[in-house]
Amino acid sequence: MNRNELISSIRSKNYGLPYFKKLASNGVFFTNNIRLDITKKYSDTYLFNQSIKDVFGITDSLFDRCYDQVVNGEGHEDGKINSLRSSSLLGLLVFYPIRLGKRLDLVTEINGKQVSFSFNQVVFEKPNQVFHPKTGLSSIDVALYGTANGEDCVLFLESKFTEYLQRKNMVKGYKKGVLTYPISWKYAQYYKQIMSDFPGINVSYTEAKGIELFGNGSHYCEGIKQMISHYIGATHSDELIKEGKKVYLGTILYDFTMTGTVDDGTIIGDYKQCYQELAKRLNVLTDSAHCRNLIVVEDAFTYQSFLKQAKGFALEQSVKEFYSL
Repeated sequence: MNRNELISSIRSKNYGLPYFKKLASNGVFFTNNIRLDITKKYSDTYLFNQSIKDVFGITDSLFDRCYDQVVNGEGHEDGKINSLRSSSLLGLLVFYPIRLGKRLDLVTEINGKQVSFSFNQVVFEKPNQVFHPKTGLSSIDVALYGTANGEDCVLFLESKFTEYLQRKNMVKGYKKGVLTYPISWKYAQYYKQIMSDFPGINVSYTEAKGIELFGNGSHYCEGIKQMISHYIGATHSDELIKEGKKVYLGTILYDFTMTGTVDDGTIIGDYKQCYQELAKRLNVLTDSAHCRNLIVVEDAFTYQSFLKQAKGFALEQSVKEFYSL
């Protein structure tokens, strides 16, 4: 089934809701932005979940549980997954089949060393404490559990589909306030260590505006900000602190240069370079803390290369065709 047939299939489904009529113009399945509960059979959420399964030919009940994790997590993906350009939808469709009977095995190079991964479990929107449980969590898009060179591990992945194509000049965050100032101050200490003299991106911290990243109009600063939060969350994760697992932290991007559309390699190349610089600095910070079990993957994965290395992984054919994977 090709892209046009898939979209035609979506539009032809009649569940009595108006969102299919909107698909051709804006790529949105449905517009109701509510907290979701897929156990309610006749809710909009159930219908959307079912429409995905119908369109992509998914019959596996595990998909329902994974979908529930995505839309009910702290990352508030319930308002984002309703679009064909959603990175959470892409990650869900690619990784949900992973389990004991459907492992994802791949051998790849991590920071100059060959690592043999074997994953048998996936969790979506995995929450990690940043500084204090009452002041926010860092929800990583995908957490893959298994082994790395025979050692228990987890690979935390921040998923990006079209987001990095939207490069913004400035990103604000962690503004000072009566309740949040201690947290903002802790963030500022990290930024001062990590972002000093960062190529092409400047950082400022003021009482009035909090932390600001300036990317001179050509860098995806939001991704940098998110990865710093995910790094702090990884340092506090149960997998690292309580379970003694090897923790890998990375990002996975959809490479539009492989489809011949949108990007000639300039945009993804820029973000890969920014991300690599950040990852190297985070690893220096990790080394200084003598934390041997936390590794930040310095080269961004792409969905295309990741799946190419995952020999024999049972990705749905419809998903492969729709995303050209």
